[in-house]
Amino acid sequence: MKKLFLLLLIVPFLISAQWSFSEKNDPFDGNVKTVIAQGYGGDFPYQNPSLVFSIRGNKREIYVSGAGSTSCDMPYLDISFGDPNFIESFNLSESIDKEAGFINMNETKKIFELVKNLMEMNTAYFRFGTYSLRGLYFALIE
Repeated sequence: MKKLFLLLLIVPFLISAQWSFSEKNDPFDGNVKTVIAQGYGGDFPYQNPSLVFSIRGNKREIYVSGAGSTSCDMPYLDISFGDPNFIESFNLSESIDKEAGFINMNETKKIFELVKNLMEMNTAYFRFGTYSLRGLYFALIE
């Protein structure tokens, strides 16, 4: 009976989770691990944006995809965990196809705080934009 009760509690959580994990063996990059948080709340014509954590061998990347083009002036990502007085901002570098923005991995203190807050908080709010265009708002929920 305990197992059935536990199963009934876990299944809804797994079904509603917005986080996904994949691992594959790429012939060029070796073992590639990826964690994706699917966002919602993006406005048309954008897709539902994703926050992606990727490890390829010794290379680690964090980037946003599906939020719009990064080809305009200076793309950025603002992140809040519900406190309007504390918003962390990351300048992004463009992907080759200009459809994803990469966080500078040398900003270790800010990245550590981001990961810590993602693990502790239930809701995160993101604003993606460029300094020449209005930002796109979307939210990720655990």
